[in-house]
Amino acid sequence: MSKKSKAPSKYASYLSDPDIARWIRNLERGSPITAEVSLRRLGRACELLAKSPRGLVELSKKNMKELRDSLEDLVTRLES
Repeated sequence: MSKKSKAPSKYASYLSDPDIARWIRNLERGSPITAEVSLRRLGRACELLAKSPRGLVELSKKNMKELRDSLEDLVTRLES
């Protein structure tokens, strides 16, 4: 994350993955706040689905419907 952040994100360890770090750097170019929120959303989704970011990618390669259903069910659960 940006050096301007006050405290390291709970999900800062995700930035050790070069793909996630690249994604976040690109988001930061447009908006550091969007980048931080996106990292937190990714981290929270991974926690609630009991998967790593890489695990989500692997699931998408194996069974996109299962991933989509899991994410939709997660949103429904969070809304209630």
